[in-house]
Amino acid sequence: MQPAPSQSRRRQHWFVSLLLAPVFVYFLFTAAWLAARTVYEDRWWWLFLLNAATPYLLLPLPFILLFALIARRLLAIAFSILLHVPGAPLLAAPWKPSISPNFAP
Repeated sequence: MQPAPSQSRRRQHWFVSLLLAPVFVYFLFTAAWLAARTVYEDRWWWLFLLNAATPYLLLPLPFILLFALIARRLLAIAFSILLHVPGAPLLAAPWKPSISPNFAP
């Protein structure tokens, strides 16, 4: 016997909500870290280590945005876009090619 559509939808909603809980913890951590990075730069050793790992800390952000779009969770989409604004340049900086001004072919 198949479960009623409302039961199936409730189970799916519960599963998506369970997956989104760590996402919001990640959002809070990333927002606090970006604020501390802006205000204190590398003042403490633990903040220096987090700043050194910037690309790896921000790497899940595009995947979270994709997941939030698929799950149609507006709050997760909004937080993800808000964190993309300061995070995108930090995420792209290590892989941006640098051209030396003294480059001679």
